[in-house]
Amino acid sequence: MNEVNFSQSNPAVRCWISHLLIGKYSENEKVIYTIFGKYKKARIIGTLMEKKEIIDNSYEALEGQTDTSRIIFELDDGTGRLQAILWQVDPENYNHLNKGDIIDIVGRVNQYRSEIQIVPQIVKKITNPNAILLRDAEIIKEIQEGDLQEIPESSKDETELDEVPSEIDVDALFEKNSSVVEDSLKHKAYTLIEEFTSKGNGISFEKLLKKIGSTEEELRSVIRDLEMEAKIYQAEENIFQTYPDL
Repeated sequence: MNEVNFSQSNPAVRCWISHLLIGKYSENEKVIYTIFGKYKKARIIGTLMEKKEIIDNSYEALEGQTDTSRIIFELDDGTGRLQAILWQVDPENYNHLNKGDIIDIVGRVNQYRSEIQIVPQIVKKITNPNAILLRDAEIIKEIQEGDLQEIPESSKDETELDEVPSEIDVDALFEKNSSVVEDSLKHKAYTLIEEFTSKGNGISFEKLLKKIGSTEEELRSVIRDLEMEAKIYQAEENIFQTYPDL
């Protein structure tokens, strides 16, 4: 498949899945606000974790569509997971894509029941692993040198009122110890990563683990949370840095 040329008026943001998951989708504008700006389309590379072919009428089709037959790709790029949904397509055209394949997807960002999805326009199987390294390098360069944007809060007309639960778990209100410990660990990890980022190199997972003194599982959980909150990113393999100030 040939490389796609995108118009300047409607480009696709090259990003990690986590950037879409922490972004704010505007139902009114049909765009997603990310740290790279406001976009209708995204381009991501991820591992195909699951592939489903569905033909039924139990799913609410997108606006303007009557056929709910679809192929669902579950993608993971190491920073998060999301679904890419192909509508009204011939499954035989995608028989060459299997679980474990690395695929490059360009498509329109959509939100369904509060879940971010991509409706692909282009799906391409990646056979050269260097393509992943190149994409990561492009994203990291944009993070370090680009003009990062604040992600706006949801507007009032797009925010639903929180529902008050009919039953309150009283015990859960007092289960604060574990969360306090985790928050303290997260703060310590972020502070160290920020300190080493200011020195220009970032910090390795192994060095961070020694300085913090937590278990490997606890630190990986904290790292994952900080990545999902777009506070840190992996500049190189197992080397973490904080995002530049917005």
